[in-house]
Amino acid sequence: MKTTYTLHSDGGHGWLEVKRSELTSLGIESDISSCSYQSRDGATCYLEEDCDLSVFARAKGWTQGGGSAPIVDKYHTDNRIRGLDSFKPRNAQIKSAIEAKITARFPNAIKSGKVEIIII
Repeated sequence: MKTTYTLHSDGGHGWLEVKRSELTSLGIESDISSCSYQSRDGATCYLEEDCDLSVFARAKGWTQGGGSAPIVDKYHTDNRIRGLDSFKPRNAQIKSAIEAKITARFPNAIKSGKVEIIII
């Protein structure tokens, strides 16, 4: 069964709805910009049409004008996507959460430069 993707758009822009797990399995999660959005739980991503959608399309092997992209178009006049969080790679989300916990317990640790968080 072929997967179809939903392209959400409003009068000014569009975003392709994609599962984060697919970005990860394609190895392109870190190539997606903050111009894209993500659901509150981070599991669903909305790739910005002018830049990030093309990164995804290349990774999928879709050809321009070849008609091989299985996309369903949805138009919204009141687009909820613009109200979501900007896209962050999962490692950046983890790092932010760790920094928040450290800062809550040790308020000057990160600012002082004595603590550096590296995610591998």
